[in-house]
Amino acid sequence: MAEKIKLTQQKVDAATCPPDQPEAIWHDKEMPGLQLRVQRSGAKSSSIRYRTGGRGSPQRRLTLDARLIPLGEARREIRRRMGEIATG
Repeated sequence: MAEKIKLTQQKVDAATCPPDQPEAIWHDKEMPGLQLRVQRSGAKSSSIRYRTGGRGSPQRRLTLDARLIPLGEARREIRRRMGEIATG
């Protein structure tokens, strides 16, 4: 089960996936829907799941590489893109 924590850049940098799991997921307390996913290979991504048409519509995911984009910048980019999605 994914843990809900306040994500910080230090926590992103230190996050690892347990060797007995394919991936580890943390949910951010500060930005609802934001997840940090860490693969066993060491790949890290910041992502958010959303729906554009309510509960009956398919879920979509916006994903950014957490190794290349710092957490603060990822939050800004996700907010910007979610604003674009909301306004059509």
